[in-house]
Amino acid sequence: MACGPPQGQSLSGPELPRGWATIRSTHHVWLIYIKLLAMISAMPAEIHLKLGEGRISGYLSALLGLCAFGGVLCYHFPEALTTAELRAAYDPEVLREVLYWVLVVASVSGALNFLFEHGRKAAIVGLTSCLAAVVCGGSRVEATGAPASPLAIGLDWLILGLLVSALVFIPIEKAWPYRRKQPILRKEWWTDFQYFAINSLLVSYILLVTVKAVPVTMTWAVSDTLQATVRSWPFAVQFIAAVICADLAQYWMHRCYHSKLMWKIHAVHHSAIAMDWLAGSRIHFVEMLLTRVSILSVLFLVGFSEAPMEAYIVLVGLQAVFIHANVGINFGVLNYLVATPQFHQWHHSDDREAADTNFAVHLPVIDLIFGTFRIPKGQWPKSLGVIGPPVPSGIVRQAIYPFRKS
Repeated sequence: MACGPPQGQSLSGPELPRGWATIRSTHHVWLIYIKLLAMISAMPAEIHLKLGEGRISGYLSALLGLCAFGGVLCYHFPEALTTAELRAAYDPEVLREVLYWVLVVASVSGALNFLFEHGRKAAIVGLTSCLAAVVCGGSRVEATGAPASPLAIGLDWLILGLLVSALVFIPIEKAWPYRRKQPILRKEWWTDFQYFAINSLLVSYILLVTVKAVPVTMTWAVSDTLQATVRSWPFAVQFIAAVICADLAQYWMHRCYHSKLMWKIHAVHHSAIAMDWLAGSRIHFVEMLLTRVSILSVLFLVGFSEAPMEAYIVLVGLQAVFIHANVGINFGVLNYLVATPQFHQWHHSDDREAADTNFAVHLPVIDLIFGTFRIPKGQWPKSLGVIGPPVPSGIVRQAIYPFRKS
């Protein structure tokens, strides 16, 4: 199975970037990858992972095997599958070592699964992915060194984001869970993973629309004096100010989403009936664009330096996952200082008394100031979901739901 570009191939019609042209000529590789993903999507809607049954080793093999296969493809087609912003932040040679160990663990887990009764299909997906990755070069795959395209699909973003998030948050959720009986692969996990995947794969397009469009459309409102003053502040002061400005913008945008005009867009996010590290990814594409544009517009106009902005982006990425996590720690007084899972789960409660509360993403003091803070002392919501008409299940039906007449 050759994964490299064919020699001397010519293309008819408009010339494609080299990475995309090569992908078109190696469609058989992509058919294998898509079929393996389809096998995972066909698994049961809810899967309980228990020691000694085989499901843990099977699904671990599938996760790591697919990530390894995808990682090898990123080395072959960097123009089309890697994002310029993320490539600037990592060392491909270090990731090659990571890729080696991911392949080892995936292969061993898949082989061990055959000693048990369950999880066999997942193990087959994992082992097949490992085999395909090795045939395509494995951890010794040669990187082309080609620059990433501005319109690349962020497969590298998806793989690294998935591995890091799962590695960090799944152990935390298992060590300090609120809903102890909630499985890792709980009901609707596949829907939320699809949101996670699409948001990651389309990150270049999202950045193009938001980061590139905001300066072009908002330049007329820039104050050079204000921006020069802000950029003269120390890093820590700029970072704190960026968090405050961004959360104020997020807070009021969030309240707009709870209005009658915009609720159906935001209801998609509230349709999750279980909270964990993956649930926060369930965001309608219109909401995602509107939120990012509104926050970036404020940050752009204030004029923060690059380093504080990058630090804020890291913070919001981690905290957006954390506040949705299935973590049952009672944070006490910290609930008034920093947004926590306990604070945010009340926002997702289907209790009418909790409706339209806890809008902040970082600083609950904003809710305290505007009278929307709610955490009954030491209590957690009994159930989560939408108040009112239910939102349809499935990412496609949820995408068109806001545009359908009631």
